Amino acid sequence: MSGTPAKETSDADGCATLGGLLSFLRHPKHSLWKGVARRLLAHAEGAEDAALAFLAPIMVRNLKRKIAVPHPIRSTRFLECSAAERLAYNSLVAFFQANLVLTGLQGAVTGAGADVSLLHHNNLKSARKAVENVRLASNGGGKQLATLSPHYFRECCAWLSERYRAPSRVVERACAFMTAAQSGDATPCDKCGLPLLLQLLMPMCGHLCCPECVDSASAASSAAAEEGGEQAARHDDFPSLRGGARHAEGVRELCACPVCAEALPELEYLKCPRCDDVVCSHGERRVLTQAHPLDAFAYVQPGFDLQVMTTDDH
Repeated sequence: MSGTPAKETSDADGCATLGGLLSFLRHPKHSLWKGVARRLLAHAEGAEDAALAFLAPIMVRNLKRKIAVPHPIRSTRFLECSAAERLAYNSLVAFFQANLVLTGLQGAVTGAGADVSLLHHNNLKSARKAVENVRLASNGGGKQLATLSPHYFRECCAWLSERYRAPSRVVERACAFMTAAQSGDATPCDKCGLPLLLQLLMPMCGHLCCPECVDSASAASSAAAEEGGEQAARHDDFPSLRGGARHAEGVRELCACPVCAEALPELEYLKCPRCDDVVCSHGERRVLTQAHPLDAFAYVQPGFDLQVMTTDDH
């Protein structure tokens, strides 16, 4: 017998392992091994030679240092993704990128969304799961399942119609997008055309944009705002008193839709003092509040959940 690994351990464990192998092989003399092993462990004279003579007709021991294994030949081959695999991978990556984009926008309070970001230390488990899902999607054989609770569906529509006062066509398109995503139908980005299960919704015009296009637009807005702040500083002895101060490092600002450049408005509406839901059961008197354009943009996004489902043949 050869090929059965036996790790290097104590003499007692090693003898027990060999005894178990002999018993598994049903060797006619396996019952005699206990006596041989007992003498070997007691370091009796001639015990080692007796053990080798007992095992030699049955087992072959190979040591790694005595085996000349040739070095492996490695090569890289690029495989074309199928349409389903490409959609699964892109949708999954965009789902996580949307989390980073939305939580990185500069709203009324800098870093207000940090606690729900995948980069936050409290969300380490979710971040690891995200990486595992990306690896799984990279191996093929899986698809994405987008789910949205009826509450989040109604909440998105209510935000558009009651708080943004968006045109009916925008609400209708949002409803069609949310329904299509749950059915597994991809929607192309209105900016770059990339089909994804989940896109980011522009609340006033109804355009649907991928996180990559939104991130590029926010980066451009931040760069323009910073350049404007530098020009103002050169002409003002007290730049800290101006409204256009520099943005915090690593924080993004989005001013308008990446497709049509329609500005994101600041909202003013009545809300429950205990929550920000359009419809709630608290029953308290509503108070007038103002929402920063980027805070409102993050709130209006449908609360989708995206899960990886493996197919039966993988």
